[in-house]
Amino acid sequence: MKTNIWVVVGYSGSGKTTLTQKIGLKLGLPIVTYNQYLTELSHQEGYSHKNDYFRNTPVDEFKQALDRYAIDKINLFAETNNTFLVEGICSSDGFIKLRSNPSMCVRLFYIEVPEEERMLRVAGRDGAVFFPKERHKKMLGLDELVKMADYVIDGMKEHITSVDEKIASMVDDMIKIIQDSKSTA
Repeated sequence: MKTNIWVVVGYSGSGKTTLTQKIGLKLGLPIVTYNQYLTELSHQEGYSHKNDYFRNTPVDEFKQALDRYAIDKINLFAETNNTFLVEGICSSDGFIKLRSNPSMCVRLFYIEVPEEERMLRVAGRDGAVFFPKERHKKMLGLDELVKMADYVIDGMKEHITSVDEKIASMVDDMIKIIQDSKSTA
């Protein structure tokens, strides 16, 4: 039986962590987080904060180190969990490697949220830094990940004005997709 991995990606402040936590709680699924493995890797490399590592490491070196670390963490987690969520991911190259593993069924959600909302969400975090789309594109190849997405979750629904309502709507959309995939598996 293949391990089912649901990866949630989006630009900084798009709601990846919030959505993944809510879905994990509702469906009883464990979560591997980008923040967790980036923080661990940053400390291993001698940085006290993940943003320092992100800012001060050459792009190719950062991508390769993050890919190796993230894939190792996800593979290790897959040894004891047959279905789980991954909040954030390594680079597009790392995702391709992960998806090519024949013992895994890896599906990708891309979260689309307006930049103004993302900036507000990040501003509310303690010590967080907002990285514009250009930084994500360069560092992680997020545009390539968007093209590989199995599902695009629309957080730009203009008829919903409250961020909480948008998140609830996106959670409902994602849970329906996960549950529908279980019934067709």
